[in-house]
Amino acid sequence: MEPSLKESTRILLAWSMHFLHELRKAIASLSRGVNQSTEPGSSWQLPIQGYVKINVDCAIFVNDTCSGLAVIIRDDKCSLIAALTKRIPGVVAPEIAEAYAAKAATSLATQMGLQQVAF
Repeated sequence: MEPSLKESTRILLAWSMHFLHELRKAIASLSRGVNQSTEPGSSWQLPIQGYVKINVDCAIFVNDTCSGLAVIIRDDKCSLIAALTKRIPGVVAPEIAEAYAAKAATSLATQMGLQQVAF
């Protein structure tokens, strides 16, 4: 039995709020200096001057039978330029979810007219 429109809306809203909360936590940690390239063991590097850095990630939600992706674009000063989250119906392999994320990142960068891009 498929969920009602009201239930589907509630689920989508809860899922979106969860991602928004996670994004806000990530932004707050970056503003405190966490995960910047000067910290030992950090893998995130600022792009060279004049470029933007695009990071992607995905998650698999087996219990919700869906996957999700996130795209974050930052400039060479670590300022947030754009962010995107998207639900992928069905549980897909992590490699497929990463491919969806890369495609979403490329599409977003193209729509924004970004040409100096580092992944």
